[in-house]
Amino acid sequence: MFVPKLDGLTFQEQLGSYLDKINRLRKLVSALSDRLNISAEDKDLAYRTAELAKADLASAMVIEFTVLQGVMGRLLC
Repeated sequence: MFVPKLDGLTFQEQLGSYLDKINRLRKLVSALSDRLNISAEDKDLAYRTAELAKADLASAMVIEFTVLQGVMGRLLC
């Protein structure tokens, strides 16, 4: 719901949007979980966590109340 909206939020000019950052995190999770022989269940959980790591930044609640960053992400899951 919120993840696609991250494409419009710039993370850093040279690094792109927050969605680009999430895509980089997904690749990192995949590579690390393979190297560490993580179970499929834990790998799926880590992948989903990476996917949602910044999703709350696209919510109106976090824009209005910046102290809720992270808190809203936990509640959106």
